[in-house]
Amino acid sequence: MRVLIFGGSGNLGSRLVKRFMEMGYEVGVGIRSIEKIQDPAIKKYSVNLENESQIQKALQDFQPDVVINASYIQYAPAIVKMSEGVNSIKHFIFTGSMGVFTKLPSGSADLKREAEAILRDSKQPFTVIRPTMIYGHAKDMNISKLARSFKKFPFFPIIGSGNAKIQPINIGDLVESFASVVLKPEHFGNFYCVGCLEPITNRELFEIVRAKTGAKTRFISIPGKLIWLVIKTLAIIKIKIISEEQLKRFSEDKSLANNDFKSLTNRDPLTFEEGCEFLKTL
Repeated sequence: MRVLIFGGSGNLGSRLVKRFMEMGYEVGVGIRSIEKIQDPAIKKYSVNLENESQIQKALQDFQPDVVINASYIQYAPAIVKMSEGVNSIKHFIFTGSMGVFTKLPSGSADLKREAEAILRDSKQPFTVIRPTMIYGHAKDMNISKLARSFKKFPFFPIIGSGNAKIQPINIGDLVESFASVVLKPEHFGNFYCVGCLEPITNRELFEIVRAKTGAKTRFISIPGKLIWLVIKTLAIIKIKIISEEQLKRFSEDKSLANNDFKSLTNRDPLTFEEGCEFLKTL
């Protein structure tokens, strides 16, 4: 069996490459910089996902049984379009996002919804895995970045009360979600939401990260409007911290109505605290 992984050199993609090789798959990757992959057992294609001809060339040459996109779901329509005539493909798996459920105005969420709608109408054997915030390795831009900030600063702001809920998923659990659905017809045409075992508040998340790193950071609750004024002031001198959308999303409940992880893998996902053990060595 062959699997072609677009975005196969990224944080998620590289782990999917390793997992599917362990499962006995012949693996190909479509990535921007092929020099990032040194393993001669992996077939490499130079692919910019905004270039449909490069997508098509990789699909036609590798003739995969499974196609995985570890990059943004916005590229899913192009991948499906360029797969026309590649008769080897039995299953597409796409990385979605829980951002599709935001109630805030969001151009990025609109693009994700549009991509999902195109998939629904495509009649292709696809599965979409929608992770919450992904964490669990030293290079993640979420929890690891937060942990480094706690080590650096004695004080750190919490926007508002910090009581909005969130349900991050460890990257190892996310990889298992992909491995568990591959080539299983019962998962075709479905969208799955995956996160950690139980939702936690943003304040609880901060406290867990602080405890795991051994930092002494003190948290200060600051009204969102005040933080936004600071952000706009810094923007005048071209210092960007976060966007207005990111600021508002912090106060939005991002817990899962239904966590599909256990139904896919037959086990519980890690709790957020369990998934943060790696922070002790960060």
